[in-house]
Amino acid sequence: MIKRISIDQLQPGMVVQSFVGDWPAETFHFFGKTVPDRQSITELTDVGIRELYVHVHADEGEPDLPTQEDVERLLEGQLRELGGETDPHAPPDADWQERLGHELEEAVKIEKAVREEANRTLESVRMGGQVDLPTVISASRRSMESIFRDHEALTAIALLKNRSDQAFEHSVNVAIHLQAFGRLMGWSEEEVVDIGVAGMLHDLGMAKVPFHIVRKTGRLTRGELQLCHQHVEFTLQILESVPNLSEKAWLVAAQHHERFDGTGYPKSQTGRETSIEGEIAAIIDTFDAMTSWRPYHKPLDNYLALRRMMEFSNYQYNMGLFQFFVTCVGLFPVGTVVHLKDSSRAVVVSNHRNALLFPVVRLLTDATGKAVEEGRWINLSQHQDEEGLAIVGAESETAKGPVNPFKYLPNAKSFRMPASA
Repeated sequence: MIKRISIDQLQPGMVVQSFVGDWPAETFHFFGKTVPDRQSITELTDVGIRELYVHVHADEGEPDLPTQEDVERLLEGQLRELGGETDPHAPPDADWQERLGHELEEAVKIEKAVREEANRTLESVRMGGQVDLPTVISASRRSMESIFRDHEALTAIALLKNRSDQAFEHSVNVAIHLQAFGRLMGWSEEEVVDIGVAGMLHDLGMAKVPFHIVRKTGRLTRGELQLCHQHVEFTLQILESVPNLSEKAWLVAAQHHERFDGTGYPKSQTGRETSIEGEIAAIIDTFDAMTSWRPYHKPLDNYLALRRMMEFSNYQYNMGLFQFFVTCVGLFPVGTVVHLKDSSRAVVVSNHRNALLFPVVRLLTDATGKAVEEGRWINLSQHQDEEGLAIVGAESETAKGPVNPFKYLPNAKSFRMPASA
């Protein structure tokens, strides 16, 4: 049995399942291992661990401690509450399918260009070169224009990535999510361009961290950890040589690893000391990291990552901004395979902000389990009174089998799936 305990309840001899929170790299060697001594508990406390899951026998431990299943049910309910205020008359506008389909065709090309520019910039820095800011701005402007036309297109591509652990891929995804967030916050076009540039440049300092440390799968030494954390300082040093850089780029680079409760780095700033750009970037950086391959962990599904983040968002992040991020990507992000109450399965292809519990889906199988060819589109916001079409759960990616969510998007046959999807 797996139960959640506080760090104060952890004892030597207990077996760690996982930690609650934005898992620091220095904790991964504890997963599935027995805690050897109190020094190890001190180490976990020092890196900000508050709660964790441990393996216990059914007859051990406090009976009132929640099991992992208890917590997952609670988090599922809390996450759904974020989409609880539903406008029953808020379906997408009439031409959403045509507009999104057309923009996806453009977004695939734009994402490829932005990805190539991010890779060039990172390689230039790695070889001792400079950041070509006008070119980066140009790439960010193209993605901004797409997001202003329809923010779901580029966001869908970022969500349906191939979970790469490449630094430039991460930077592109962070940039896209930052721009979509800014767009829905009502920022101006230039502000959204600036936040896109910030996302593309926020992790440049990783180019200065030795490759063998970045790719290390085992436990990092204290010195290696300090060097990894220095990537923020390295990034700021690189940006010092870039003239006319916006304040947003500085703030995102400096603060995306800070945490609302002061447990982040490099300055252990609290929410009151961090800019809104830094707080937003912290949420998005974590989400993309959790849903990407890393040498020390496998990627989580987008929906599962949101649920996991919900568990610690009340102390590591600005809760209001986290809730808004859920609005941006959807309670059930594009590509999520969901189960409907009538036993049919469907894939989410579009969300609308005022009806998060009722996305647009395409059927995969009907109520009898029979595959549905050319899956039928169902705008669930128009069927809120039909109990059988209510979403009752979401599948993990490991259970999806051959399902390729990308091909179910509008107009998918008219463009090639990007290499990063």
